[in-house]
Amino acid sequence: MEKTDSLGNTVKIGGCNWRVLETKDGKALVVSERILSQRSYHSTDEATTWENSDIRRYLNGEFYENTFSAVEKRRIVETRIINCDNPKYNTPGGSGTTDKVFLLSLDEVEKYFADNSARIALTTEGEESHWWLRSPGCERVTAAYVEYDGVISYGYGHWSGVLSAGGVRPALWINQ
Repeated sequence: MEKTDSLGNTVKIGGCNWRVLETKDGKALVVSERILSQRSYHSTDEATTWENSDIRRYLNGEFYENTFSAVEKRRIVETRIINCDNPKYNTPGGSGTTDKVFLLSLDEVEKYFADNSARIALTTEGEESHWWLRSPGCERVTAAYVEYDGVISYGYGHWSGVLSAGGVRPALWINQ
């Protein structure tokens, strides 16, 4: 595995390319370069937060177990995740969680991606697609996301319902 000491570098972990968003204290925050799959945020049309979502269970269960080697798993840092309320609609973000794999939040997307064009993500097939964020949407049955053209949606729109299939672009902290 490569050393990940520079912002903007791409590293290969779990057979995927990951972009370095931040480095600190010997760790690097990385996000997948591409949208790795399409999934619903939650399998039932009910109020949910990141803490109780099916997508969180998938990322920290099946995805984690099947994507990374034993060596790569030792490099992934279990991280305390803060789940803030939606800043536009005040929808509750829920309790903090401890995760190995997570989705970026509204705040993180605004911090790490300079503009709409920087947020555009392609699927593994090379098509533009929207992608989920862990932040809640305008209602407790919606989630925020980034639209196919890179515009941040605070959770009001066609794709915001938890049952909708959305792009999965995971993030994680790794030891350098």
